[in-house]
Amino acid sequence: MFKYYPDAYRTIESYINWYNYKKTHSSLGYKSPMEMELELELELELKRKNNKNVAQKIIPNLLASPRLYYLPIIN
Repeated sequence: MFKYYPDAYRTIESYINWYNYKKTHSSLGYKSPMEMELELELELELKRKNNKNVAQKIIPNLLASPRLYYLPIIN
């Protein structure tokens, strides 16, 4: 139990950020929800442009980069 509301709020907010940005999910192919969303947005954009050369250049760079999508909680 938390003594103060801000302590509980920060703890819950931190857990939600971890769950949505860092935790991998088996139902998403062991990717975080943010990684999956980024991939889907990229796929849609590439389908709109219908340009395979762009996909071959962009996707390996995105997948090789470290996860930059986690938003840390700053107290």
